[in-house]
Amino acid sequence: MNGQINEEMIAGCEQEDLRHSGAILGDGALLHVGAADQRITHVSENIARFAARTPEQLLGRPFAESGIPIALDPADIAMSPGSRTLLGDETAGAAGQWRYVVTVVKTGWLVEIVPAPAAREGDAAARYQRIEIDTLAKESEIAQFAGRLAAAVRDIAGFDRVMVYRFEDDWSGTVIAEESAPGIGSYMGLRFPASDIPKIARDLYMSTPYRYIPDSAALAVKVVSTSGEPLDLTHADLRSVSPLHLEYLRNMGVASSFSIPIMVQGGLWGLLACHALRPGRLGQASIRQMRRLVNEYAVGLANFTVSRRMTAISTIQRTLDEIGAGIAAPSDLPAALARRGTDLAALIQCEAGAVALNDATWVYGAPAPDREVVEQIDAWFANECPEAMFSTDNLSGVMAAAARFTAQVSGVYALKVQAARFYWFRPELVQQVDWAGNPDKAVVGTSGRLELSPRKSFEKWLHVKHGYSDSWRNEHRMAAKKIGSVLQTWPSLRP
Repeated sequence: MNGQINEEMIAGCEQEDLRHSGAILGDGALLHVGAADQRITHVSENIARFAARTPEQLLGRPFAESGIPIALDPADIAMSPGSRTLLGDETAGAAGQWRYVVTVVKTGWLVEIVPAPAAREGDAAARYQRIEIDTLAKESEIAQFAGRLAAAVRDIAGFDRVMVYRFEDDWSGTVIAEESAPGIGSYMGLRFPASDIPKIARDLYMSTPYRYIPDSAALAVKVVSTSGEPLDLTHADLRSVSPLHLEYLRNMGVASSFSIPIMVQGGLWGLLACHALRPGRLGQASIRQMRRLVNEYAVGLANFTVSRRMTAISTIQRTLDEIGAGIAAPSDLPAALARRGTDLAALIQCEAGAVALNDATWVYGAPAPDREVVEQIDAWFANECPEAMFSTDNLSGVMAAAARFTAQVSGVYALKVQAARFYWFRPELVQQVDWAGNPDKAVVGTSGRLELSPRKSFEKWLHVKHGYSDSWRNEHRMAAKKIGSVLQTWPSLRP
């Protein structure tokens, strides 16, 4: 059965409990050690391969009797959940030599045993290079510095493809930078739908420093316990992978993947996404260098965002103070808007706007919508929209009558301020979106339930959007909120 994505399918995908999958990647082993008594409560079924003990011989026993040659420090429990410590020799790759990643969690420790990487990584630090993103000064440089980041990461770790992926406001994502091996194709500039990285996966990215899948073909291994209680694997490097995502990687031809969240001011801005065509094993030296580069990029983005926001707030306050100084009564609004209306619209990157007050409507800017169009929008916003602040880049999607005038107005930002209503307009912008494959994934019926199935193709799929304006971004929303808070102080707008 084939069809388009709907809310039921997305909800079904979101219900997959990735944190409590009950399994790990099969190329390593895992134990959970309780904080209170350092006894082993959970262990992966393949532990004998790594520790010469069966699950039955380990469960319920003190960790000190496990034969694993590391010690756990009770003082670690005071550390933040997710804090990782690497123990053991990570540079020797002979068979039977492992490294141990110890992660503090709320209930104790996760002890993960994984093979040491085959290649020595002593020169990783020498290859490390700063990308000097503290010099970022304009929007266009975000992609430029992303390119430097991708190039530096590929130099350190040797992936076949390294991408910087930026989330859009609807959680779809665009590849804004890419470095790749010759002949493997490119995803540069392509858009991926939000369902490719659903909310449950995005939330995990916000809780973990990276996600590494050394071999997408490896079989998962079950985790067993003394109590039957599922183990929270949020902070486990070896946490098993959703079957949906594994199929997705196979459809892309990816055998190994590594990704780092790009966090800006506490929010998920994007991802550094790395793909390899063959399975591999990264050492912690490379991982540390890549995380450091991503952190530098994120700090630069945050500094740029704060600087631009402060400049915008200052400009908004100054412009509105100047306009408001000449308005003592509602009758002063037309002349003030004639003089400074375009300055007001420019604060949120528009060229036209309107104000409705006391049964009067003033329209300004160029090209401005027809007065009849503005009056229809005002009647809808005043009487049918309960929100005090409303924005859309597809007005015809919420106001059926707007389909007749999309060329004049497709995007609207509207505010109810005291007795007045303020509007800013954007005309239709026919847009070409280059998707990585058809974003409407196939639907698979399983026992009567609708599920998402990974797309089989990631070839460029062109979609032309009609009835939409340029989209409103968070910076525009911030500016509109600031405008609204200042306008609330204008006595001329009171009922």
